[in-house]
Amino acid sequence: MEKQPAEIADLEDITAFLSEENKVKMEKYHQLVSQNPSDAEAWISLGMLLIQTRNYNKSLECLNKALNIITSEKKEGNIPKNLMLQNALAVTYIQLGEYSKAQECLEKALTFDGANKDVLNNFAILFTRIGKAREAIDYFLKILEMDDTDIHTWENLAELYRLLGEYDESLKCKMRVLELSDVK
Repeated sequence: MEKQPAEIADLEDITAFLSEENKVKMEKYHQLVSQNPSDAEAWISLGMLLIQTRNYNKSLECLNKALNIITSEKKEGNIPKNLMLQNALAVTYIQLGEYSKAQECLEKALTFDGANKDVLNNFAILFTRIGKAREAIDYFLKILEMDDTDIHTWENLAELYRLLGEYDESLKCKMRVLELSDVK
Protein backbone atom coordinates (compact mmCIF):
# COMPACT_ATOMS: atom_id res chain seq x y z
CA MET A 1 0.00 0.00 0.00
CA GLU A 2 1.28 3.44 -0.96
CA LYS A 3 2.18 5.66 1.99
CA GLN A 4 0.00 8.76 2.17
CA PRO A 5 1.03 12.15 3.50
CA ALA A 6 0.21 12.49 7.21
CA GLU A 7 -2.39 15.16 6.44
CA ILE A 8 -4.34 12.70 4.30
CA ALA A 9 -4.05 9.65 6.53
CA ASP A 10 -5.30 11.62 9.55
CA LEU A 11 -8.46 12.58 7.70
CA GLU A 12 -9.65 9.09 6.86
CA ASP A 13 -11.45 8.53 10.18
CA ILE A 14 -13.51 11.71 9.66
CA THR A 15 -15.43 10.24 6.72
CA ALA A 16 -17.43 7.95 9.01
CA PHE A 17 -19.48 10.97 10.15
CA LEU A 18 -20.16 12.51 6.74
CA SER A 19 -23.20 12.38 4.49
CA GLU A 20 -22.78 10.28 1.36
CA GLU A 21 -22.39 13.42 -0.75
CA ASN A 22 -19.66 14.77 1.52
CA LYS A 23 -17.95 11.37 1.69
CA VAL A 24 -17.64 11.48 -2.10
CA LYS A 25 -16.26 15.02 -1.94
CA MET A 26 -13.81 14.07 0.84
CA GLU A 27 -12.54 11.10 -1.18
CA LYS A 28 -12.20 13.31 -4.27
CA TYR A 29 -10.20 15.95 -2.39
CA HIS A 30 -8.04 13.28 -0.72
CA GLN A 31 -7.26 11.89 -4.13
CA LEU A 32 -6.50 15.34 -5.56
CA VAL A 33 -4.08 16.33 -2.80
CA SER A 34 -2.49 12.88 -2.83
CA GLN A 35 -1.85 13.07 -6.57
CA ASN A 36 -0.80 16.70 -6.54
CA PRO A 37 0.21 17.96 -3.09
CA SER A 38 0.97 21.40 -4.57
CA ASP A 39 -2.63 21.98 -5.70
CA ALA A 40 -3.66 24.92 -3.53
CA GLU A 41 -7.25 24.85 -4.75
CA ALA A 42 -7.65 21.20 -3.67
CA TRP A 43 -6.27 22.05 -0.21
CA ILE A 44 -8.70 24.97 0.04
CA SER A 45 -11.63 22.76 -0.95
CA LEU A 46 -10.60 20.11 1.55
CA GLY A 47 -10.21 22.74 4.26
CA MET A 48 -13.66 24.16 3.53
CA LEU A 49 -15.21 20.69 3.67
CA LEU A 50 -13.51 20.12 7.02
CA ILE A 51 -15.12 23.31 8.33
CA GLN A 52 -18.47 21.66 7.60
CA THR A 53 -17.42 18.63 9.64
CA ARG A 54 -16.40 20.95 12.50
CA ASN A 55 -12.86 19.65 12.33
CA TYR A 56 -11.34 23.10 12.60
CA ASN A 57 -7.78 22.08 13.46
CA LYS A 58 -7.51 19.87 10.37
CA SER A 59 -9.21 22.56 8.33
CA LEU A 60 -6.62 25.06 9.50
CA GLU A 61 -3.80 22.68 8.51
CA CYS A 62 -5.22 22.30 4.99
CA LEU A 63 -5.89 26.02 4.55
CA ASN A 64 -2.43 26.94 5.78
CA LYS A 65 -0.97 24.39 3.37
CA ALA A 66 -2.83 26.17 0.55
CA LEU A 67 -1.61 29.54 1.80
CA ASN A 68 1.99 28.31 1.81
CA ILE A 69 1.61 27.00 -1.74
CA ILE A 70 0.10 30.25 -3.00
CA THR A 71 2.74 32.33 -1.23
CA SER A 72 5.62 30.18 -2.47
CA GLU A 73 4.30 30.31 -6.03
CA LYS A 74 3.89 34.09 -5.76
CA LYS A 75 0.35 33.72 -7.07
CA GLU A 76 -1.16 36.16 -4.62
CA GLY A 77 -2.71 37.96 -7.57
CA ASN A 78 -5.22 35.13 -7.92
CA ILE A 79 -8.01 37.11 -6.30
CA PRO A 80 -10.84 34.52 -6.23
CA LYS A 81 -8.60 31.85 -4.73
CA ASN A 82 -7.10 34.25 -2.18
CA LEU A 83 -10.49 35.68 -1.24
CA MET A 84 -11.91 32.20 -0.71
CA LEU A 85 -8.83 31.12 1.26
CA GLN A 86 -8.77 34.16 3.53
CA ASN A 87 -12.50 33.86 4.20
CA ALA A 88 -12.21 30.14 5.00
CA LEU A 89 -9.25 30.81 7.31
CA ALA A 90 -11.30 33.48 9.07
CA VAL A 91 -14.23 31.09 9.61
CA THR A 92 -11.85 28.51 11.05
CA TYR A 93 -10.18 31.04 13.34
CA ILE A 94 -13.59 32.28 14.53
CA GLN A 95 -14.58 28.72 15.41
CA LEU A 96 -11.29 28.21 17.24
CA GLY A 97 -11.77 31.46 19.18
CA GLU A 98 -8.73 33.10 17.59
CA TYR A 99 -10.53 36.34 16.84
CA SER A 100 -7.58 38.62 16.07
CA LYS A 101 -6.33 36.15 13.44
CA ALA A 102 -9.85 35.92 12.03
CA GLN A 103 -10.03 39.69 11.76
CA GLU A 104 -6.68 39.83 9.95
CA CYS A 105 -7.90 37.29 7.40
CA LEU A 106 -11.19 39.12 6.86
CA GLU A 107 -9.41 42.44 6.41
CA LYS A 108 -7.14 40.84 3.83
CA ALA A 109 -10.16 39.26 2.09
CA LEU A 110 -11.81 42.68 1.85
CA THR A 111 -8.75 43.97 -0.02
CA PHE A 112 -9.61 41.49 -2.78
CA ASP A 113 -13.34 42.34 -2.83
CA GLY A 114 -14.69 44.98 -0.48
CA ALA A 115 -18.29 44.10 -1.29
CA ASN A 116 -18.19 40.33 -0.80
CA LYS A 117 -21.30 39.35 1.16
CA ASP A 118 -19.71 36.24 2.69
CA VAL A 119 -16.79 38.26 4.03
CA LEU A 120 -19.07 41.00 5.37
CA ASN A 121 -21.27 38.35 7.00
CA ASN A 122 -18.25 36.75 8.65
CA PHE A 123 -17.14 40.16 9.93
CA ALA A 124 -20.60 40.52 11.50
CA ILE A 125 -20.31 37.07 13.05
CA LEU A 126 -16.84 37.92 14.38
CA PHE A 127 -18.05 41.15 15.96
CA THR A 128 -21.05 39.34 17.45
CA ARG A 129 -18.74 36.75 19.01
CA ILE A 130 -16.50 39.39 20.59
CA GLY A 131 -19.45 41.36 21.96
CA LYS A 132 -19.42 44.25 19.50
CA ALA A 133 -23.05 44.11 18.44
CA ARG A 134 -23.13 47.64 16.98
CA GLU A 135 -20.25 46.84 14.63
CA ALA A 136 -21.95 43.58 13.68
CA ILE A 137 -25.14 45.47 12.88
CA ASP A 138 -23.16 47.83 10.65
CA TYR A 139 -21.87 44.88 8.61
CA PHE A 140 -25.32 43.31 8.31
CA LEU A 141 -26.66 46.67 7.12
CA LYS A 142 -23.91 46.85 4.48
CA ILE A 143 -25.06 43.48 3.16
CA LEU A 144 -28.67 44.66 3.05
CA GLU A 145 -27.62 47.77 1.12
CA MET A 146 -26.40 45.39 -1.60
CA ASP A 147 -29.25 42.89 -1.32
CA ASP A 148 -32.29 43.76 0.77
CA THR A 149 -33.84 40.35 0.04
CA ASP A 150 -31.25 38.37 2.05
CA ILE A 151 -33.49 36.60 4.56
CA HIS A 152 -30.64 35.24 6.69
CA THR A 153 -29.19 38.71 7.14
CA TRP A 154 -32.60 40.07 8.18
CA GLU A 155 -32.93 37.18 10.67
CA ASN A 156 -29.46 37.82 12.10
CA LEU A 157 -30.16 41.52 12.37
CA ALA A 158 -33.47 40.86 14.15
CA GLU A 159 -31.70 38.65 16.67
CA LEU A 160 -29.00 41.24 17.37
CA TYR A 161 -31.57 43.98 17.89
CA ARG A 162 -33.50 41.65 20.23
CA LEU A 163 -30.38 40.93 22.25
CA LEU A 164 -29.76 44.67 22.55
CA GLY A 165 -33.31 45.21 23.78
CA GLU A 166 -34.26 47.15 20.64
CA TYR A 167 -37.51 45.29 20.17
CA ASP A 168 -39.09 47.68 17.67
CA GLU A 169 -36.12 47.32 15.32
CA SER A 170 -36.12 43.56 15.86
CA LEU A 171 -39.80 43.40 15.01
CA LYS A 172 -39.26 45.44 11.81
CA CYS A 173 -36.61 42.94 10.73
CA LYS A 174 -38.84 39.97 11.55
CA MET A 175 -41.65 41.56 9.54
CA ARG A 176 -39.27 41.88 6.59
CA VAL A 177 -38.37 38.20 6.93
CA LEU A 178 -42.09 37.33 6.77
CA GLU A 179 -42.56 39.55 3.71
CA LEU A 180 -39.65 37.86 1.95
CA SER A 181 -40.84 34.40 2.97
CA ASP A 182 -44.20 35.07 1.31
CA VAL A 183 -42.47 36.14 -1.90
CA LYS A 184 -40.27 33.06 -2.21
